[in-house]
Amino acid sequence: MIQKSLKWPFTKTKTRDLTEKLSQLQEVISLALQSDSLSNLVKLLNDGKDVKTQLSSVQVGVQNLQMLTRVEIDAARQRILDFFLKVNPQPHLDTSIKLRHPGTGNWFTESPEFQEWIETAGSKIWLSGIPGAGKTVLAGAVIQKALGKGHNSPQVGVAFFFCDYKNPKATVLTNILGAMASQLARQNDHAFDELKKLFESLHPLAGLAKDPDSDVLQDCLEEMFKCFDQIIIVVDGLDECGDNTHEVTQALTNIADYSTNVTIALASREEYSIGIKLRDNFTRIQVRAQKADILLYVELKDEVLRRLSNEADGM
Repeated sequence: MIQKSLKWPFTKTKTRDLTEKLSQLQEVISLALQSDSLSNLVKLLNDGKDVKTQLSSVQVGVQNLQMLTRVEIDAARQRILDFFLKVNPQPHLDTSIKLRHPGTGNWFTESPEFQEWIETAGSKIWLSGIPGAGKTVLAGAVIQKALGKGHNSPQVGVAFFFCDYKNPKATVLTNILGAMASQLARQNDHAFDELKKLFESLHPLAGLAKDPDSDVLQDCLEEMFKCFDQIIIVVDGLDECGDNTHEVTQALTNIADYSTNVTIALASREEYSIGIKLRDNFTRIQVRAQKADILLYVELKDEVLRRLSNEADGM
């Protein structure tokens, strides 16, 4: 009887599984207590089941972007679009979507502040936070919402970009503006015609081709904006532009200030040089790990504790 009462109630396999789950849970609690980084929680808690969901989310994001292409594209038009698209932001969007656990970020994308921003032409927000706070993941969620609105409303143009210090080309203002122009040109025939005119001016029949400077790109964008009722622009990582940060931030704030139908969201670390340009005209949204987001992860693991309590027979 004594031997029976002391018998471990789980098989060796079940014991190993529970031990692994307990170890994961311990890491989750430790990380939640000492870190504000939502991205770290994502990396820790993702498992095989999550991957399937995330890959499905990535496919939805890609389809939304493709669905915004409303102009017929032949080889000649593709050449024009590719000329201005020096850096393709789509892979960064895919990664951002993949890192986002279902439900996280809803504290913002379902808030009245976000709804007012996305529905109001001329509204401006600044998503700011410390490194690792989840700005890029949240920016991806904002872009998905914008793409969804653009898909449902042909008169809404959408453009986005991810600045990346690891890719010097992704920190250059002309490449950022060119990517935005290439995206908008895909969404409206008249907008494409504006980009085509710029392309032809840069490729004279009796002269050498040249790259556009930031001024002509901004002028072209302003003409393209007139082809839509509303333009939604999302740019992540201003602080990653290094020596180009001032120029990039200034150009984007100029676009926001002088184009009345542009709805814009910029994301960056809380750097003084950026804040000094954005704090007066942009509504600041501080990005930090939210209690609701953390609970989404912790609740996924409470089954381990429940099973231990119910099956250990008081041991």
